[in-house]
Amino acid sequence: MEMVKRVLFTMGYCLLLSMVLIGCAGKPPPPSPMLTVTSTQSHRARTTFTPTYEQLAFTPSPTVTITQTFSSQCPENRYVPIDEFLAAIEPLPTPGPNDIAFRPLYEDEILTLINAFGTGPFIRYIREHGGDHYWWPTAEMVELTGDGTPELIVSWVYMYIYGCRSGQYQLLAKLYPGGYLKAPEIMELRDGNQNNVPEMILSMGTLSQGGGTFGIFEFSGETFKLLVDPDVGYIWHEASGDIRFKDVNGDGAFEVYLYMGIPVWGDSYSMGVPWRKEWDTYEWDGEYYVLNRKEFSPPEYRFQAVYDGDLATLYGEYDHALASYQKAVFDVDLKVYSEAEWQYLRDWGRELHSDALIPTRPSPDRDDYPYLAAYARYRIMMLFLIQGWDSDARVVYDTLQSKYPEGEPGSIFSKLAVTFWDEYHTSGSLGVACQVVVEEAGKDPAGVLKYFGVNGNLGMGINYKVKDICPFE
Repeated sequence: MEMVKRVLFTMGYCLLLSMVLIGCAGKPPPPSPMLTVTSTQSHRARTTFTPTYEQLAFTPSPTVTITQTFSSQCPENRYVPIDEFLAAIEPLPTPGPNDIAFRPLYEDEILTLINAFGTGPFIRYIREHGGDHYWWPTAEMVELTGDGTPELIVSWVYMYIYGCRSGQYQLLAKLYPGGYLKAPEIMELRDGNQNNVPEMILSMGTLSQGGGTFGIFEFSGETFKLLVDPDVGYIWHEASGDIRFKDVNGDGAFEVYLYMGIPVWGDSYSMGVPWRKEWDTYEWDGEYYVLNRKEFSPPEYRFQAVYDGDLATLYGEYDHALASYQKAVFDVDLKVYSEAEWQYLRDWGRELHSDALIPTRPSPDRDDYPYLAAYARYRIMMLFLIQGWDSDARVVYDTLQSKYPEGEPGSIFSKLAVTFWDEYHTSGSLGVACQVVVEEAGKDPAGVLKYFGVNGNLGMGINYKVKDICPFE
């Protein structure tokens, strides 16, 4: 009896040992750990545009609190020969002599493979045989839902995101390609809004001139929600631009920080002249990342100094605003802008990228300075009134009336100053005074906006409207 027990024990031990050896012999190293994504991909030029490609295959849903986590009991990795692996979706035909490569695998086929063999064998297949297929596929495991279990991201013309629930993988999102059928790409992952779920900055596509559109997405409990302010949609930057998360104000939360960049293509450059370097900050407002600040490199033209003063006023940075308006009045080195200058810059931008001769710069428009200096003084008057400095505002008001009388360039703003002054001191309301001023200015919008760029077009896709000359409500 004892001998029988020993024989059975020995047989069982050998069987167990052989199973372990056989199970381990052909097993490759596990797939790489979760991906930390950084990218130096460049993009190009911005003009006003409407994307022509489909953007999302799902309807973004409201942000919800995650109450159900994905199952960690996902299909186990089962490594098999390639013929058996592909047989699950029917063997792919061998490319003929006139074929470049296999077609891409589609979302249902990928789902079949990862549920049959796990994500590890699929990732290994893409790494070893991706070059045999069209469109340079990639596959990585990335934790996107905040539950600690990584998801599978497959970029193959589309971007597919697969997550595991109840022991099976499911397609959570499908994002459409951009220009050149290039799949969306993760530029950066970070829990910027500090809700324990990471946000993705995704490159959504490249257009023909090389510019890029970007979205910020976060898992909402069922799918992925676009977190950009709906009034903005996708974010754009030029070929030389950059987008990333950055703690701009040092409060521990991360904003989306965008360097717009300058176009590198002649036609694109000429369409938005004059260009300045631009930095935009998108801040989390509890629901979306909302554009709340623009900053620019120092002004080259007088109207740009005026624009910087207007922006600083809106941000409540009155010292900065005053300095910008004073620069517009007193800096003799600021350049003159006009329609002729605009045309010169357009021609220069085009010819710079060809063998043609660089055009000749036009003579300055002499009305540029008095017009913009009058506007700057008009805004300084309002700036002083906002802060309760009535006596200082009165000095500026009187200067406007003496320097820019009826018939002189810039007199339109001495008139509007009278309108504002009278209404403000009657009603005591900035909003009511601005309402009256905007109504008056709207009778001659071309005259009011003539030297703001070219009739209100400041370049870079920025257009002034009459209401911008008195924005208080």
